[in-house]
Amino acid sequence: MKKLLCIFMLVLATTHVHAETVKYISDQLQAPVRSGPSTKHKILRMLNAGKQVVILENAESGWSKIQISNEDEGWVLTRYLMNQPAARDRLAQAESQLAKYQNENSRLKRELQQVSSQSKELSSTVKQVKKDNTRLSQEYESLEKTASSAIAIDAERMQLKNRLAQLEQEFKILEQQNARLTDRSKRDWFIVGAAVLFVGFVLGLIIPRIRWNRKQSWDSF
Repeated sequence: MKKLLCIFMLVLATTHVHAETVKYISDQLQAPVRSGPSTKHKILRMLNAGKQVVILENAESGWSKIQISNEDEGWVLTRYLMNQPAARDRLAQAESQLAKYQNENSRLKRELQQVSSQSKELSSTVKQVKKDNTRLSQEYESLEKTASSAIAIDAERMQLKNRLAQLEQEFKILEQQNARLTDRSKRDWFIVGAAVLFVGFVLGLIIPRIRWNRKQSWDSF
């Protein structure tokens, strides 16, 4: 059906182009070309069916003057002329056009298959790129969390370092205070010891006198 439609459209197109100035020898016979518009004139040549000619003049006697090429002219009976090429020529032309269209259609199908294959490859590439993008995004988020953790750890380390320095300073202060207290304690103990010795020395001087005085007082009785 498509083939017949293509042939019909080609026939219409060909008829529209050549209807005004061009005629074709009927496909039913070979037409004699004569030197004048009658059967009494000399036959110059025979034209095969489907031959394209140009109408130069139409006579009322039923003859037409035609031009076969740039120089050859002659007369043929008007009834031998058609407004369109012979059916076999139109069929051959239509089949040629159809073959051309079929070849073009095959080429377009091959190109379509190539485009489809490229599209599949591109789709696969896009999917792979999306997977890689997702993986990289996850890795970036992990690195970002790690970096945040590292920053937090570093900040905590700095806080601990500062706290350690503060504690060391406080420890030094406590050591100094302890040293002072130790010195004071030693000094206090030294004073106490000295006082004890002094008291003992004094008592050592006083007690014998007291005993001797008591003995004298008892002897007086």
